[in-house]
Amino acid sequence: MRKRKTRITVSAVTALIMMLSLTLTGCGGNESDYDPLEGVETQMVLDDSGRDEVEIPAEITRIAPSGATATMMLTPIASDLMVGIAASPSVDQEKYLPEELLYLPTFGQFYGSKSTLNMESLIEAEPQVIFDLGDKKVTVKADMDSIGKQTGIPALFYDGTLEHMADTYRTLGKLLGREERGEEIAEFIDRTVDMAERNSAKNFYNLNKNFTNGEDRERFRSSPVIIINNASE
Repeated sequence: MRKRKTRITVSAVTALIMMLSLTLTGCGGNESDYDPLEGVETQMVLDDSGRDEVEIPAEITRIAPSGATATMMLTPIASDLMVGIAASPSVDQEKYLPEELLYLPTFGQFYGSKSTLNMESLIEAEPQVIFDLGDKKVTVKADMDSIGKQTGIPALFYDGTLEHMADTYRTLGKLLGREERGEEIAEFIDRTVDMAERNSAKNFYNLNKNFTNGEDRERFRSSPVIIINNASE
């Protein structure tokens, strides 16, 4: 039998992670003199953008998200390190966020039709690293270099899609000196995805088994929904 497509989304997993965290715990060039690498020990790291190694501080205590997805993903592992967020949370979102995030400045976001990045506010907050987490866009390599040059702040991209999310949390844990927390979240994601896959396969098996004869099963296999799902795999 072909493996069924998992019906769990990145949004669903990040929402679960946000809940887990509660229980466990203007554009322009860089005209600022702020340099997060000045006078500190540094390290060279690779991100998922395909660039060469990027120099960042060896000890990271101040970070900024690139947008809404990065804000959500960073919250359960490093809410206390964030110097700002992409946008003011809604009333519904507030219940999932640590209180300290509700009063931070907003920077806007890099991408999308609502791209509203305010570089001046971002620089004024003096993060040591900007994290972009989410889908890997075709231009991400150039985008990270561009943001780094314009702000003077290293920008790192890590794949935040469901397939790579657990590994990204492990990487964030190492970079931020929170390996235990990163592994805890990664294991939670692995368990959640595995459970969804097993339940999906089980439900399909039970549905298929309950058909009265082979003719009914064949009609089900050739239904538009099954054809569309198979074609998308």
